[in-house]
Amino acid sequence: MRQHIYKMLVTVMFVTLLLSVVLLTLPLHPASGSGFWHRLLRLLPFAAALGAALLYPVWLLSGRMSDHVSEEFSQLDLDAPETAQVYPELRPVISRVTTLNQQIATQVGELRRRQEQFQVLTENMHEGLILIDPDGRILSCNHAALNLLEFPDGSPVPKTMQELTEDTGLHTLIANALHGEHGELTHYHEESACRLIANPVASENSTYGAVLVLMDITEREKRDALRREFTSNVSHELKTPLTSIYGIADMIASGM
Repeated sequence: MRQHIYKMLVTVMFVTLLLSVVLLTLPLHPASGSGFWHRLLRLLPFAAALGAALLYPVWLLSGRMSDHVSEEFSQLDLDAPETAQVYPELRPVISRVTTLNQQIATQVGELRRRQEQFQVLTENMHEGLILIDPDGRILSCNHAALNLLEFPDGSPVPKTMQELTEDTGLHTLIANALHGEHGELTHYHEESACRLIANPVASENSTYGAVLVLMDITEREKRDALRREFTSNVSHELKTPLTSIYGIADMIASGM
């Protein structure tokens, strides 16, 4: 800003000196006009010397002017700029700042409303949902995800997956997702089972993070275990009589 003010002041100064020389020469010129140009050429070097001598003072003046303007801006209350007492020339800037504040407040309010809606939706999900940034930090994590991974209640919300769980398989799954690979994994803990699905969030050749969905499959695992046990028992119970029947049928077929 100081350089801009300096250039303007120098331009005004030299234009003023030139006009002053011309005005000082005009009353003295003869009718032929030759004396006018002669006196003008004699005064121009003095005007140039005077302008050169004033360059440094003008530079100092431009610094003081820019400092005054900067001080006005530094004392400006951005939350209520319309209440500031500033130069009239700065009023358009103040008006623009006020308009921008209103637009920012509107946008922030809309973003906050959408964030609240997102939190309400995710907190009422039965499935766990974790959003992860490219550096592995947790952007969002609902309560269901914490429960499915047996995170202690009342503990501070984890900021990374390492703080959330020590499962190395899950860490590998997330790392692969952050490199653009879809993956699935079943996480077992005591009598519970959880299915983990990791999907990368990518656009073209860039990965912006990963989405981890967790589903409680404990009941399904129990049903599968019961089905396998039932099938095994039925197979075992039928094996003995079928063996006897096969032996008797073989004896009958041989005439015994």
